[in-house]
Amino acid sequence: MRKSYHRASAGYRSRRFHGATSSPAAFAEAVTQLKSWFASWVGIPVERSEGWLHWSSTNPNSNGQNGAPVRHDITMEEVKKHNTAEDAWTTLNNKVYNLTPYLKFHPGGSSILLKVAGKDCYSLFMKYHAWVNAEALLQNCFVGYLQSSSQ
Repeated sequence: MRKSYHRASAGYRSRRFHGATSSPAAFAEAVTQLKSWFASWVGIPVERSEGWLHWSSTNPNSNGQNGAPVRHDITMEEVKKHNTAEDAWTTLNNKVYNLTPYLKFHPGGSSILLKVAGKDCYSLFMKYHAWVNAEALLQNCFVGYLQSSSQ
């Protein structure tokens, strides 16, 4: 009976990757190099190819507040001042997020996010991403809570 290798078998892997899977570290390095090459080949910035979730997990304080506690006194007038690519804040469900570090990772590009910089993004967010948990995705960009209009 003829012996055949399934694609996921060790024989196929070792022949295909020339020993790169001999250890988990070597495999991880090969994957990183491949991702970097592919990203440059198709013109995607390396930051975006690495992914926001990976980047935010290694940069937990991405809100630009340098470790300051969560704010509860942010007014819409203050949010309106943060409307550039170098300093982009937005509000969603009465929470304020600093989008600046996320701009280069957004799959749709930064221009769509800059449309809501300094503004509330609820309607645009719900139009394209109603199923996305923004709170979890942007937890490291959370600046604070929008001050209620009654105060």
